[in-house]
Amino acid sequence: LPLFARIADVVTQYDEFFKEKENVTGKLECHPYQKVTACFRMLANGCSADFLDAEMQMSSTLVLRSLKRFVRTVVHLFGPRYLRAPSPRDVKLLLQEGERRGFLGMLDSLDCMHWKWKNCP
Repeated sequence: LPLFARIADVVTQYDEFFKEKENVTGKLECHPYQKVTACFRMLANGCSADFLDAEMQMSSTLVLRSLKRFVRTVVHLFGPRYLRAPSPRDVKLLLQEGERRGFLGMLDSLDCMHWKWKNCP
């Protein structure tokens, strides 16, 4: 399963908000992948809720509500494993990988890289 689908599925299982439901008129609301995609786009690209309103056909209120719940859920579910401070072993491996790529002693800095990156200010 692709990483996006795994994250979206776990988030949807944990938080009922992301499940697809019928509204009061009987029409289906946004699909879970639609809500999670909007969250990823805001976090990765810095898209505004208003932009995604038209782009994803979701109200900006729903986009912002989705983002807030998505971030809380991801921190709760994945935080203990992926958002923790690196262990001494992790630091050693990261430094070795950086050294292999020509960045001696650099643990995690992107701001001083000499590679062109279109999204970097």
